[in-house]
Amino acid sequence: MIYDIKVHKDNTIKTGDTVKLIDGSALVNKDYPRDSFYITYKYPKLGIIDAIKNTPATVIASNIDNKFSLRGLNSFGYVTDILVEIGNTKFYTCSKFVEKIEK
Repeated sequence: MIYDIKVHKDNTIKTGDTVKLIDGSALVNKDYPRDSFYITYKYPKLGIIDAIKNTPATVIASNIDNKFSLRGLNSFGYVTDILVEIGNTKFYTCSKFVEKIEK
C-alpha cells in the first residue's frame, strides 16, 4: 500500500506544555521506533499505569523535523513534529494528535 505522508505543525504547541492525546493519535517510541503504541492501552513497564489517552504528556521538544511518519487508518500518515514524555517514556507524535491542557 502506498501512503500519502502529510506535514502538520501546530506552532502553538511549545516545549513545556502539558497535552493530552486525542482519539486517532499515534505514537513512536523514541528508543524503540519500530514498536507501535496505542493510546487506549497502559504500559506498566514504561511507567504508564493508566491508558495513554488519560495520562497527561509533557512536550519535550516542539516544531521538530523528524524522519518518522505515523500511518493513519486510511492511505495517509503524518510526519512527527513533537516529542512528548508520558510516564517514563518519550514518544514522537504529530501536533495534530494532541490538545493543550490549560494549567
